[in-house]
Amino acid sequence: KRAPWPKASTMRRLPTVKLHNDNRYSITVLGQLQPQFGRRHQDTVVHRVVHCIAESRAYITLTTLLTIFALVGEDIKMLCFNKPADRYFDALTYFCLAVFSGDIFLNTLHKADYLFGFFFILDAIATLTLVLDLSWFQDSMGKSALGAHGAKAGRVIRVLRLVRILKLYKVILERFTTPQGKTTEDHEDWDAAIEDGREIDIFPTESRVARELSDLTIRRVICLVLFMMLIKPSIDIDMDQQLRNSAEFGADAVHQAFIQMQQEQNSTVARRAIYEAAMLQYIYYHNWFNSILNKCPLGACSQLLLSHLIWFGVWSTDPATRSSIAQTARLSEQTVTSYAQQLQAVQASPDTSWLYNFGKLPLLVQQDLSSPWMAHCPSRLGMPLLKHGIPDLVDYPVECPEKDLRRREWKLYRPQLNVGPLENWHFDFYFDLRPYTRLESRQSIFSTLFVLFALGMAACFFSNDAKELALKPVENMIATVDKFRKDPLQARRLADKKLRTEIIKQVSITSRRGKNWCSSMWQAIKCCRSWKDNDIMESVILEKTIVKLGTLLALGYGEAGQRIIAHNMRGLNSVLVDVMIPGIRLNCVMGITRIRDFKIVTEILQAEVMAFVNQIAEIVHAVVDEFSGAANKQSGDEFLLVWRIPPGEDDKTSRFADMSIVAFAKMLACVHRSPVLAAYRSHPGLQQRLLARCRVHLTSGIHFGWVIEGPVGSEYKVDATYVSSNISVVENIETATLIYGVSILVTEPLIKACSPEMGLKCRLIDRISVTGSLRSLQLYTLDLDYTSLDVDKQFMLHNYMTSRQAYRVRQFMLHEKNRMWHEQVVMVNLFDTNPDIVAMRANFTLDFLHLFNMGYQNYSQGEWEVAHKFLSNGQLLDDGPSRALLCFMAETTAVPNRFKAPKDWDGVRNLGSSWTACFGRPHD
Repeated sequence: KRAPWPKASTMRRLPTVKLHNDNRYSITVLGQLQPQFGRRHQDTVVHRVVHCIAESRAYITLTTLLTIFALVGEDIKMLCFNKPADRYFDALTYFCLAVFSGDIFLNTLHKADYLFGFFFILDAIATLTLVLDLSWFQDSMGKSALGAHGAKAGRVIRVLRLVRILKLYKVILERFTTPQGKTTEDHEDWDAAIEDGREIDIFPTESRVARELSDLTIRRVICLVLFMMLIKPSIDIDMDQQLRNSAEFGADAVHQAFIQMQQEQNSTVARRAIYEAAMLQYIYYHNWFNSILNKCPLGACSQLLLSHLIWFGVWSTDPATRSSIAQTARLSEQTVTSYAQQLQAVQASPDTSWLYNFGKLPLLVQQDLSSPWMAHCPSRLGMPLLKHGIPDLVDYPVECPEKDLRRREWKLYRPQLNVGPLENWHFDFYFDLRPYTRLESRQSIFSTLFVLFALGMAACFFSNDAKELALKPVENMIATVDKFRKDPLQARRLADKKLRTEIIKQVSITSRRGKNWCSSMWQAIKCCRSWKDNDIMESVILEKTIVKLGTLLALGYGEAGQRIIAHNMRGLNSVLVDVMIPGIRLNCVMGITRIRDFKIVTEILQAEVMAFVNQIAEIVHAVVDEFSGAANKQSGDEFLLVWRIPPGEDDKTSRFADMSIVAFAKMLACVHRSPVLAAYRSHPGLQQRLLARCRVHLTSGIHFGWVIEGPVGSEYKVDATYVSSNISVVENIETATLIYGVSILVTEPLIKACSPEMGLKCRLIDRISVTGSLRSLQLYTLDLDYTSLDVDKQFMLHNYMTSRQAYRVRQFMLHEKNRMWHEQVVMVNLFDTNPDIVAMRANFTLDFLHLFNMGYQNYSQGEWEVAHKFLSNGQLLDDGPSRALLCFMAETTAVPNRFKAPKDWDGVRNLGSSWTACFGRPHD
């Protein structure tokens, strides 16, 4: 007794897995949606806007330019501009601060793990160091208690700004590693590629693993470089800390001479002369104009110094003391003139010209030396040497160094001896450091470029081995899977491209070996270095295995299974395989091609029948693929061939229909012209069984209609195929080729789907009622006499082809397949241009077609006696359709021995009632 069916309430509902658009799985059990793990951020309008801004070309260009300015802008300012231009550089610096702060904010919104991360800290430090370039900050540092150490500390801290190089490096790296959509033509000449040594980067996309490892490498390189650059200045010994320089000694000498002049009242004239000589010697020894007016003869002159005197005077907090000392310290005109004459005489004499070259001062400056000290600086009164603009000498006058120059461009020297804390005045000497700062800026620019180069090279060298050995194969595997997911049928093309790259590399090495001694030496070095690379890496084996599996998957499932592959490859978060997806309805041209006398061939050939079938399948599949069709399945002697019309592309129906008719015609010609298949005509066993019809022959039926494309089977075995009543129709149509004695039969729906010109190439031979169709169908044949074809003698028989030859053949076929879609190619014209098709249609003349058409029209209208007269004409005796109609009329005539149509004749023949041919098979 059968047990009762359990109640619905007691049944356990199995979990169902749903695939979301963002590749996330959610499991529904008992109708309740379970929480989803790994949920992504909500894709809001703000995030989309931020993403568009951060990834836009204009924004990347702006941040790149500002990054370059942040790295070298301060050095360019010190190298090429004077203090009045600081306001413009400050404005650009403020703009950089705003943009970089905004960049940090955008990255915080745009990147999930950016906030308080390593790169966030780098960007924040790099942005904060921009404050060091502001003029007000530099002035405050110069006036602070740090004193001379402030500038050095600023230079050390400014090194941290080199982290902005990371931005520039990452942008350049992403630009070079992002694919630009440039592809190499598949039918490109190999010889040209080998000659140029080109290699195709099939999978240029960077993976997340490679990006993460690259970021980690860059982090460590950045930290190492910054650590070295920060530590090195602090352990270096400054030369100023070892010995005092001439500016300090000279200041002490001038101050001591002036003090002695004040103390000894009796010998004022002599002491004044000593003081003035010391002051003039100090001025000429650090002559600012010497580097411009004269050349250093033997390498001993002030031209080699990087700082020169530009202002000297008296400092005092008491204005009266300051004015009194300035009046007393004024140089006399006579002393200035005589000292200049003495220096000229020394330099003019051959005996003394090798001494230190003091140079000379411009006449206007000599006149100013003897004038009163009236130039005011903070708490100072003195004499500026550059207060006048002199053509070709002084283009930027300096009245007071603290006001007209930057803090880094001047240095103050004062006497150190005999100057105690109780002194209320002293001499001050301002030196021009602009030659030093310009040289420092120039070297800083070179240092920045070097660090950028070193950073890039270090990052490349550190990550190159890991990338070549592990990351690149992983990226190739990921890209391969991604391409399979987007288009599963591209697996064979990817394998061909990979094979092409390998062969080009091998042939390139072979062809370049021995061309010259440089290349030979380089090849020897590479050989010695890579001697251990003979063993294939596991990553390479895995990569090639994935390509092979994808190719086998595409070959196994075919065009009908691409949705199954794409559906299961789309969700990568789980290993769940769901092949039982719903089918889809689409229109297509379907054809059945059958190998005739297959049972006899199988009995004779035995195990060799597999090679026999594969030889035929190679021709059938190649021709169908050339004309944009696809072979779906093969069961023994039968091929199911499909030209599927993609959804939404109904305008291409006529093109597909024309291609299918031409494909079956060319398929028949290729089979009968093939020397490989022609060899079976001389097989003794086949000749004994098949006699006169001992040749490989195909018969085909073609139909157009709807089908359901999808998987058929279970979780144990599944096939991607087409299910429809139209499949039964096309099977019956192919079987009807035995009745009508023709090779190809075409149904009425396909004639309506193709172009009118192509429809005229087919001959209407009957109207039938067939199983699978709800209405009667007009039946057409494509007139082709394959016996008029000769075997192709020029075809070279090869037992095998090399991988390079096989690749060339596949690329040629792909090129031909693409050419068929050009507007200049008209399918119907192939009936007049293809020599094989022209030869097979030569016997079907216009008179022959008119005679058969008159006979068929009388047959269709019930005038069988008249039809018998036309169809019995001598021209139609060898015509299969004429014999089939005569046979049918003889079997179904209402009056024996007379051709008279039955009373219920409506012009439709039921193939099921008369399934055997009176006159045998088409070969007979």
